[in-house]
Amino acid sequence: MLAGTSCTGRRKANPVTTGAPIRPVLVLALPRSGSTLLQRLLASHPDVATTPEPWLALAPIFALRTHGHAAYGQRTAARAVRDFCTHLPDGQATYLCATGRWLEHLYAAAARGRPVFVDKTPRHYLIAAELAQALPEARFVVLTRHPLAMVASIARTWKRGRLRLGSNAQDVFEGPGALADFLRRAPCAVHALRYEDLVADTPARLAAAGAFLGLHEAPAWAAQARPVDLGGSMGDPTGAAAYGARVSTGSVDRWTRFYDSPLRRRFAQRYLHTLGADTLATLGYADAAPPSGGGGGRYWLRDARDAGADLPGLVLPGTWRFRRSFRRTGHRTRARFALRRA
Repeated sequence: MLAGTSCTGRRKANPVTTGAPIRPVLVLALPRSGSTLLQRLLASHPDVATTPEPWLALAPIFALRTHGHAAYGQRTAARAVRDFCTHLPDGQATYLCATGRWLEHLYAAAARGRPVFVDKTPRHYLIAAELAQALPEARFVVLTRHPLAMVASIARTWKRGRLRLGSNAQDVFEGPGALADFLRRAPCAVHALRYEDLVADTPARLAAAGAFLGLHEAPAWAAQARPVDLGGSMGDPTGAAAYGARVSTGSVDRWTRFYDSPLRRRFAQRYLHTLGADTLATLGYADAAPPSGGGGGRYWLRDARDAGADLPGLVLPGTWRFRRSFRRTGHRTRARFALRRA
């Protein structure tokens, strides 16, 4: 727990059901990193409850952040909330503790008597430290994937195979560093797991994760675990449609084909350089390297289009810091992404 942030008087009992304590489990991962697969596997345990993607914690915690956009005015609202926190015992720590109790209350209601609730929400990496402060009894599973594989999957899934990252630039450039920073400084119980290891040896990796989470008879359960259908409109339908109720290693090396052009290989090289050796090693990819090989005819037309757009700004070498700005265009707000030297 962070120093000076003890949540005295916390209710550990389930406030909705039988009075049993609820154990929050938070899966931290970047988009297209296998978090939906892990969540579906964990959901097969009889003690685990979950919903596809709650998205509950981001709004109350971002209420303290002055950057971002909200229709009612993000900066003004954050200034008001921070001013309110000055009137609370322990200031923002009290606010975060109250947010944690609210989350536990809703988790317990959704769990319907099960002792464990798994929250897998994209971009929780942005508020990981605050979540650890708000939920000191929670356990965190940090799932990582080769950064270049994550980028390739984002481009194929949402960008029609092009390297124009748009709104996902935040995930690509901020996400790996945020996850690595949390792994280095986490004030709570954390279990790190690589996607490649999960699909290569699912029973062993799942048993280790289950033991960390305190799941009953974890080895026996993990040996038979199969991904379950979570329903709902959120989450990743791609893997579920492709593999159903089985785990496949087919996606582990497929990403290398995405970088079959000189421009894409150049992007891969500079992207890894931008992330830095320390971040890559912390995430479990100390030996990460751009794919080698010839070719280049497969994506030349798309690359020619991208070269005249945002791509040059995304492959700049050196140590860079991600920046996001907003521009109002009528009733819409557009986000612009860029990199600048730290």
